[in-house]
Amino acid sequence: MHDSRTLGRRPASADARSRRCPSRLIMRILIVAEAKPVRRAIRTALEGFWPDSTTIFEAEDGPPALATLSEVQGRMDLILCDWKLPLMNGITFLKKLQGMALPREVAVIMIANDADKDEAVESLRWGAKDLIVRPFTAQVLKEKATKVRQRVSGDTAILLHTIASHRRSAEAQKPAADLALPGLSGNLDTLPIPDLIQILNGTRKTGHLRLRRGNEQAGIYFTAGEARHAWTKDLEGEEAFFRIISWKDAHFSFDSGLQPEEPTLRQPTMTLLFEGLRKLDESDRK
Repeated sequence: MHDSRTLGRRPASADARSRRCPSRLIMRILIVAEAKPVRRAIRTALEGFWPDSTTIFEAEDGPPALATLSEVQGRMDLILCDWKLPLMNGITFLKKLQGMALPREVAVIMIANDADKDEAVESLRWGAKDLIVRPFTAQVLKEKATKVRQRVSGDTAILLHTIASHRRSAEAQKPAADLALPGLSGNLDTLPIPDLIQILNGTRKTGHLRLRRGNEQAGIYFTAGEARHAWTKDLEGEEAFFRIISWKDAHFSFDSGLQPEEPTLRQPTMTLLFEGLRKLDESDRK
């Protein structure tokens, strides 16, 4: 598809298939439009921009789009949503998204016909990051999506750099014999907490991660790899999670199958990890 080609002139529809690509930085995009040809045109353009680094989901209306988001536990980087859907308009869709407590890095870009643009502008007041007016070219789509991709790439780079720094620091302080990867118990001086959380997240573990540092104790409950509750002696939820992220010398163990009585963490685990590491970096600079 050439950049000068026009993408869809009418509202849009759904087929819920996904494409998974082998790449370190995978941008996850959800296309919500009624007409299948419109979804296909947008998909083709996006895959042409980044052929090896996009995972694309499709939905023909708001309810299946929300179901898809629930299935992937909110792990989406960009939502391209038609302003007029069969069962709801853009404002209703955005309100539903807010009710799901979507991760902060998810960007919503609305797509509207020229006749609806004045009304669709209201979507920006309800959380949409941008608006594309139909008819539009592939170049316009690329420019809008690239802004989101650059942010996703930056977040990933920050996380990888910080985790690598933690690992190098730990390796520099421990003898080589102590660096074998522990199982589900060990010490944070050989397996830093960011690495440990990533392992539990990536292997979709369910259970209770317990940490002990002297007389101080803390813990994080995981469900299918997602952190659902964090606690310390005097904190719960995100504040407790961020406190635990700062621990560097503690013993940990993982009890499989245990569940929290009441979840206190709503954001995806990687979003919480990004924020926790940023807070640590900011604190270290002071």
